[in-house]
Amino acid sequence: MKEKNKVDMLNILRFLAFAMIFILHSKIFVPVNWNENIRCAWLLYTPAWAGTWIFFMLSGYGIGCGFVSGKYELSVKGVCHYYIKRIITILPIYYFFIFAIAIFIRPEILIPTREHIIYMLKLLLFNYHAEFYNIEFGVAWYMTTLMRLYFIAPLGYYLMTKMIKNQKHIYFFLFVLILIGLGARCFMWHYITQHNGDWSASVYTPFYFNLDLFLSGMLLSNMRTNI
Repeated sequence: MKEKNKVDMLNILRFLAFAMIFILHSKIFVPVNWNENIRCAWLLYTPAWAGTWIFFMLSGYGIGCGFVSGKYELSVKGVCHYYIKRIITILPIYYFFIFAIAIFIRPEILIPTREHIIYMLKLLLFNYHAEFYNIEFGVAWYMTTLMRLYFIAPLGYYLMTKMIKNQKHIYFFLFVLILIGLGARCFMWHYITQHNGDWSASVYTPFYFNLDLFLSGMLLSNMRTNI
């Protein structure tokens, strides 16, 4: 009975991450002066970026658990099974989303011009970086980044099996990842402010700037397991 009533912290994190993203983005569809009529409106300015980071960590955690539990094996057959599983799980829902938005909100993108064909290929082949129709297809950049993180996950887990032998190693590499991620973001923030760059395109959306979050999640999946 206690096990059934046990609080699932992963679901709590998922809900918090969803709320952070949903509440902030929902203001796009309400009047600009919506906050003038609400007391403590600042509570609704949730950090959507933090919610996205939580989702990247949870994705890494889930993939790491898959490898640790033996669901995915570090062999040619096992890695192929892992990739096929990711494709079967993600592509149908993602493609449904893309075509639903294209048909009902942005039907002009289906007109077969050179520009529109390039747009659709970017969306369908996970090469979208919010460079067009970023409100309508905004979530597609997340899937582009996530698929690239999924692609390198087997290599990340393989390196973990070689470098991590006990809990102390996990803590050490978590600290290193956090330090590298924080340092890289601070450096890029300084660089962007000096050169009028774009934080979203240069830091927030690229997969290599979210790699530390994803790998941290994979490391956390090994906290109770000696690799």
